[in-house]
Amino acid sequence: MSRIDGHPVGHVALTRPGDREDAVEIMAQRGMPVERSAVVARLFVLPAARGRGVGGELMRTVAVAASDLSLIPILEVLAKDRAALRLYEDRGWEPIGETTHRHGSRSYSAVALRGPSAGGGSEW
Repeated sequence: MSRIDGHPVGHVALTRPGDREDAVEIMAQRGMPVERSAVVARLFVLPAARGRGVGGELMRTVAVAASDLSLIPILEVLAKDRAALRLYEDRGWEPIGETTHRHGSRSYSAVALRGPSAGGGSEW
């Protein structure tokens, strides 16, 4: 959780993958160590706090936590959310494949990404 002046303004979670994580399936297809995957979820920043570095700090925090646990952080972003994709790629996240995000009866194109390795490079 991120705070400004003692008030919560953002949050991010790092969790073990569920049974139907498309990013994990993509990892398996690419020969990546699925057992080391961790899903970055619930990233949000209050609108009033945006543009103040909160999102970047939350992503750095989750990357360090994953590294400390020898885990590979993964996430999915809707393909239409170009600003979010740029944010992640600018911070060393690498697209690993395309998937479909389902919400109720609707489906949306999404991109699966993996976070930078503990050593700062993209190799695991």
